Amino acid sequence: MTPINSKEYWDSRFDVNWETAGGKNQTRFFMKLLLENLPEEVCKYIKDESPFILDWGCALGQGVEEISKRFPNAHVTGLDFSEIAVKKCKADYPSGNFRSEILDPQKDCFNVIISSNCFEHFPNPAEVFAQHLLSTGQYYILLVPYNEKPPICPEHQIILSENSFPSEINGFGRCFLKIIDSQNSGCWCGQQMLMIYKRLSAQNNLNP
Repeated sequence: MTPINSKEYWDSRFDVNWETAGGKNQTRFFMKLLLENLPEEVCKYIKDESPFILDWGCALGQGVEEISKRFPNAHVTGLDFSEIAVKKCKADYPSGNFRSEILDPQKDCFNVIISSNCFEHFPNPAEVFAQHLLSTGQYYILLVPYNEKPPICPEHQIILSENSFPSEINGFGRCFLKIIDSQNSGCWCGQQMLMIYKRLSAQNNLNP
């Protein structure tokens, strides 16, 4: 039996039933929710600096499309460890930049990394997050299910809350936190938590 959340498991899901289960719509919904709730300082940074942005765990690419539409001057890359997913991304968005690799701090550096609804799939999300910060220049933006009791599916390995990630880590500090009610959206039955970390050398507190 293929272990849940392994590469083989997600290759199979993206190949067989992700689209029929509404995965594309959910990916788009979550990214739109994230972008609609970004504080003005972050939006201004992205608009003014034309940064390199990574959508980590991009699935079939709808999040990359939404980021690129919202910030057309940004350089957006989608990364997913599923080769099947990235192959479909490249077919659907031939002008996009997609990679099926593991994030490598020895060669990868992005001004902004965005992760939408991925960390609940890990039993140790704070450790994965700490590794990602080694490849982050300015902002790390993450959206996750909030206080999901019980988890809606076996793929969700952990219940996430404000205490799941430290306030400061690897030279970054949490500068923004917002709980978003998405119960009546039709795509998610509960709440989502949006958190933003900023490099401490240029730290400000962003209010929702």
